[in-house]
Amino acid sequence: MQLYITMKEVSYKKKDGTKTAYIETSRNMNKVTEEEVRRIKDSVYFFRNLGCSERITKGYTCVGYVMTKLVSKSSDRDLKVVRRFKYELKEV
Repeated sequence: MQLYITMKEVSYKKKDGTKTAYIETSRNMNKVTEEEVRRIKDSVYFFRNLGCSERITKGYTCVGYVMTKLVSKSSDRDLKVVRRFKYELKEV
């Protein structure tokens, strides 16, 4: 069995004249490795110390209870990036 991890990344920019409304600016889809997911998760604490907002959502998947969503906001709250992780086990 081979583990495939897909990361969907959606970037948003704050709408002018609002506090909490965002406009989508870009959308990407990447295949990532377990090592990359671990590094992303480990970097959360570093960015929190810089003043950014990092929110992790975990869920039950085919590989266990792991991170399924990460919402990152810049320290000035103008940019927001939502990363969703999808885990699949496929036979080789």
